[in-house]
Amino acid sequence: MPITRSDMPEDEQWSAAARMLEVHGDDVGNVLIERVRSLMDAHEHQEAKTWLDICSKVQRLYGGEGGA
Repeated sequence: MPITRSDMPEDEQWSAAARMLEVHGDDVGNVLIERVRSLMDAHEHQEAKTWLDICSKVQRLYGGEGGA
């Protein structure tokens, strides 16, 4: 998956969340944690915030509460 922009629109975040679930399945949480951690370590805080927003959307999709 390509690196996201920190100004990623909401609909693109939902698409990224759905794609992450499709590609990584039950391991999606570990993949997302690692991505956010590496961005924070690199001081890419805005990018990490975008991924945290995507994490929230993944949780909603995974839990059946999708709002896309």
